[in-house]
Amino acid sequence: MIDKFDRKITYARISLTEKCNLKCKYCMPQDFCNAKNNELSDEEIKNIVKALLNLGINKIRFTGGEPLMRKNVIELLNEVCSFAQIDWAITTNGTTLKHNALALKKAGIKHINISLDTLNSQDYKNLTGADLQNALDGFYKVLDVGFEKIKINAVLIKGISEKQIENLAKLTLKYNVDVRFIELMPIGQCAEYSKEHLLKASYVLEILKDLKIANQDAHAPAKYYKFNGAMGRVGLITPMSCNFCSECNRIRITADGKLKPCLHSDIEIDLCDVLHNQDLLEKRMQQAINIKPERHYLNENIYIKRNMSCIGG
Repeated sequence: MIDKFDRKITYARISLTEKCNLKCKYCMPQDFCNAKNNELSDEEIKNIVKALLNLGINKIRFTGGEPLMRKNVIELLNEVCSFAQIDWAITTNGTTLKHNALALKKAGIKHINISLDTLNSQDYKNLTGADLQNALDGFYKVLDVGFEKIKINAVLIKGISEKQIENLAKLTLKYNVDVRFIELMPIGQCAEYSKEHLLKASYVLEILKDLKIANQDAHAPAKYYKFNGAMGRVGLITPMSCNFCSECNRIRITADGKLKPCLHSDIEIDLCDVLHNQDLLEKRMQQAINIKPERHYLNENIYIKRNMSCIGG
């Protein structure tokens, strides 16, 4: 699929659920209730995946909420990952990976991203309301099981990240993982928290003066660096200080069946009425690509209404 700005769309992110077992302050409003049951059925997810594959998508990432909180998620992934030999990926907070990392690997998941903003247990507790050890156990289990690519996503948060950047980055010296630092994006009801705690990615380079430019991934939002002799890379994702919209090759589908051509636009195309008609579903998706915005307007203080926990990132 090609959009009107001549960008080839090859990557889709599918949110499997809005439910999450964490309440990260920049993602989920503290009074948010995620108990509503508005998830697409397994059959509808499968129809979406088939349509995306027919339209030329060659990478699909499953997200949430926390995707591993979806009922029977392993069974669903076993089936959809058998549809084609593409890059199947998942983003998770890692807290249940100790129990299901191997099952994900067997299902066909090749790439796994773990959201881990700090290695300090008290900061983690304050930020997420949960126990850091569960996430660490998940990370070590993933390393033991082995995936084609393992990444840690660390959101930069003023007041927390300053003392954690070096600790997180040094994981790349010991393990074959990429650690990516992501600038906070003002989204939904958490926009004010994000603005108040914004820490620019340039701060990482001030702290880690030994980093050198590394090999880059095509269309990736991250710019990669590396320590001499490191097994992995350090990435910077800069939606606030330097957008990468001209290289955007992705779309997102929410857990309630809306296609978002752009994360930072309120434009949403409802797929629900065509989910059981493959031809109409593919046509609706193509129409959505045709109205994909050229860029976001975060720096003009224009933010979307949906919360990140309801989008899938």
